[in-house]
Amino acid sequence: MSKERRLSRIFAKDGKSVTLALDGYYFSSKTN
Repeated sequence: MSKERRLSRIFAKDGKSVTLALDGYYFSSKTN
């Protein structure tokens, strides 16, 4: 839940940050 909220926040901040958020999300998923 926290991850989704964070992603939403980043998305609202800037479109460019979306790429970074996606990369971070993928990395987090792989680590998990």
